Amino acid sequence: MRLRWVRMYHETGNAGLVCSRCGISRPTLHKWLRRYQEGEKKVFALKAVAL
Repeated sequence: MRLRWVRMYHETGNAGLVCSRCGISRPTLHKWLRRYQEGEKKVFALKAVAL
């Protein structure tokens, strides 16, 4: 569900639209966008170490 919010935001670029369609608040969306971005950084760091 949360990944769907992130994907929808990246597709539309419109936080208000995502929030209204998914029934969530903007702070909730921004919290999960931030966590998603932090997770991506961790994955790239782990891949670099593995190489």
